[in-house]
Amino acid sequence: MSAQRPIRTTGSGDTSPASRPGDTKDAMHNAPTRQRFKLKEDYRGRLPLSLSRFLGYRHPGSSPPYDPLPPFGFLWRIPIRWEVIVFGSIAAFVSILLVEALCVTSTTFRDLYRSPVIVASFGASAVLVYGVIESPLSQPRNLIGGQIICAIIGVALTRLFARDHSYLPSLRNESFHGNVFVNGALSMSIALLAMFITGTVHPPGGATALIAATSYEAAAMSWKYIPVVICSTLVMFGWALIINNLGRRRYPIYWWSPQRTFVIDDAPEPPEDEEIALGTGRDNVLRQAEDGGRTAEAILEDRLSGRGGSPEAIMRALSRESRAGTPYSPRQRRKSIA
Repeated sequence: MSAQRPIRTTGSGDTSPASRPGDTKDAMHNAPTRQRFKLKEDYRGRLPLSLSRFLGYRHPGSSPPYDPLPPFGFLWRIPIRWEVIVFGSIAAFVSILLVEALCVTSTTFRDLYRSPVIVASFGASAVLVYGVIESPLSQPRNLIGGQIICAIIGVALTRLFARDHSYLPSLRNESFHGNVFVNGALSMSIALLAMFITGTVHPPGGATALIAATSYEAAAMSWKYIPVVICSTLVMFGWALIINNLGRRRYPIYWWSPQRTFVIDDAPEPPEDEEIALGTGRDNVLRQAEDGGRTAEAILEDRLSGRGGSPEAIMRALSRESRAGTPYSPRQRRKSIA
């Protein structure tokens, strides 16, 4: 029989959300709906290792740092910090070259769209996607979603303000123009709001929206600015899938969410915090404080506030707490409470 979840009450006698009767019905009603859109397994594991590796998949149970590809086995001889520095620098260099090549060679972007050499915000994206690949801001949902959403918002607002025919000439900053003044701030702030709502916060995306509003080249491209941003994002992301998975790191850490969003999780529910405390004796320290004992934190707080608390007292409290961290039985717990 599984343990019953304890009911927590507030001073007014109201139960917490986990213990309200209606919540159980809602959970039972919503559970099939949530499971309906999940897969039974992570199907990346069925792909050849040479392919699944570059989709961010690693065997369950493996932990970082991961084994590099055989040609890069020499990486075990150097600190991972230097691997990050070298690979990140090379990756950023190549990615900017690729995006620039997309816009400056004889392609539709240069000949028909009249695009700039590169949308400047992708320099900041390169720092995130190749320098701090574990950051949530660097993951595919944030990179792709943030850039595209911000580009659409920036262009849409600029098209509204550009109904004033003096808008584009005023972007040369030869004189003050109120529409440019307002649109720049409005585009960036609404883009940030949209990223918050959609869970796609990517800081360079704010610059993408701002460029669409305040750059003459971007504003003149109008809606053609959006496919340039989309293609630049996909080029940068595709290169990230390759270069960031050659060594001992992996990218992406997740595609949509840190949780197992699309895969049914058959793992048992983790025990409640109180159950962990019962098994490890971790709440001994808290009980000492409740019974009038003084923890190291309490003594240190007294000392900082000028009410005493010597270093010797702090060390004695730490020693007492470390001894209290040994496992004990519920019977011993009842004796200590008594």
